[in-house]
Amino acid sequence: MPRIKRPELSPQLRGRILELHSLGWSLKKIATKHQLAKSTVQYTVTKAKERSITQESAPRVISEDARDALLEAITLTPEMTYEALQAQEAPKASIQSMKRLFQEVNIRKWKRLKRPALTAIHA
Repeated sequence: MPRIKRPELSPQLRGRILELHSLGWSLKKIATKHQLAKSTVQYTVTKAKERSITQESAPRVISEDARDALLEAITLTPEMTYEALQAQEAPKASIQSMKRLFQEVNIRKWKRLKRPALTAIHA
């Protein structure tokens, strides 16, 4: 038997389902009141719970002051290595965190490349 596709629930009906559920109504009672399948009501409540759970991110290791100091330091002395920058400006931050910060502010490859010195042979 083919499955009958019903129209999507309106935002108002979803809100009403969640309101009744928060008041302690059973899924079956909500379903019969609004002439819906119990599984539809259950799905709506489950998805709303999943959306309401927000994943908290870890606190920032690099504070705003340290961030400003890092950006100023690389602007003034671009030849500074990540290790020296870490020791001088942000000892608690990892090198990966600093690289991520520089990428966020669109500063890439700021460190001077190590190239061999040119000699008379190269000229």
